[in-house]
Amino acid sequence: MDMKELFREDPLEWCLSQMQGAPDKQTNFDHAMLFAFLENHLASSDMEERARVDDVLYRKLSDLAAFHETLVSVRLHRPQNKARDIDEVIKSEDREAWKIKSVPISFDAKDTSVLGTPLFNNFYKAPLPSGLKNTTWLRRSRAIRKALEDFWKGHREHFQRDFEKSDLSTQEISNILEVISANRSPEYIESVQVEQEQVLTNIERASVTTSASLQKDWVSSHMTHSAMPVPKSQIKKRMAKQPEDTKITEDEESSVTGPIEESPLEIPVTRRAFDVFTLMFPTSAEEASKGVEWDRFVLAMSDVGFAARNGGGSVVIFENESLDTEGHDGGKIIFHKPHPVAKIDSVMLHSMGKRMGKWFHWSRDCFVLQS
Repeated sequence: MDMKELFREDPLEWCLSQMQGAPDKQTNFDHAMLFAFLENHLASSDMEERARVDDVLYRKLSDLAAFHETLVSVRLHRPQNKARDIDEVIKSEDREAWKIKSVPISFDAKDTSVLGTPLFNNFYKAPLPSGLKNTTWLRRSRAIRKALEDFWKGHREHFQRDFEKSDLSTQEISNILEVISANRSPEYIESVQVEQEQVLTNIERASVTTSASLQKDWVSSHMTHSAMPVPKSQIKKRMAKQPEDTKITEDEESSVTGPIEESPLEIPVTRRAFDVFTLMFPTSAEEASKGVEWDRFVLAMSDVGFAARNGGGSVVIFENESLDTEGHDGGKIIFHKPHPVAKIDSVMLHSMGKRMGKWFHWSRDCFVLQS
């Protein structure tokens, strides 16, 4: 029995069934009209018809009337939009979200298999990086990252071909595909590079620790030189060491090594920042073995104008708009906050110093205490 026939044969059941519909659906009647229809129908019906509405149904109708009253009250305090037909909206609207609805997408089951099978084999079934962050961990991380990036790359290329056949502009296509292009953003690329550098640093630290334990057997106990790598110029001097009875004056030594040019960069810093930055460029074995609390490092960077903000996960972005790097105003660099213990170990601190030296020309000599 269709709704028209039900309306003629049993108006009460028709009204109650209509009340179960969503209030915003255009094909349904307004609940206020249905309540008025029900009241008029019961008032003009006999006792047998009115008896069909028992106490339980009256309570349900009362609750429904209260919900309707609340909905109307809320809507009276909000702007009212005119209901429009979806086909008319697609034809009249020129925004990206509506333009996409008129674009025929050719993505089918075959395309799903072509892109999904490699993802399943190389991502879901691939061994995850776990345990120590060594070369095996790094290789597995790169493999599953590449599998995921290839999956989204295939989607971008497929949808771009479909979008280029539509009325979408090049900029609009780029904006739409941005949601599946996170791996192409500079922030993502730099964060991956930082993570890989951190793993390589850990590998290097492990090898340095092994060599250092062997070196203790033959290093003289009275030596207090830095554990940092010896410059090539000093290695050559030691290889060409003069006999013990030959003495080299300070003037002769300077003529061999040449004058040392001072860095023109000079950054006045506070005492707390000075103590942190000098540890990034150690000159003694004691300094080379010290780490720094993460909060102290953030405060030190703040003292020289770097503002820290969270970049997602452990990524922290340090920005300084007043710096001039490579001829461009402003500077930005990404570091990872150590976890679970928020402390930067000595090896990571030296690596951070090298990166600051590469991008911002920092060195130990450029920091001076504020007067």
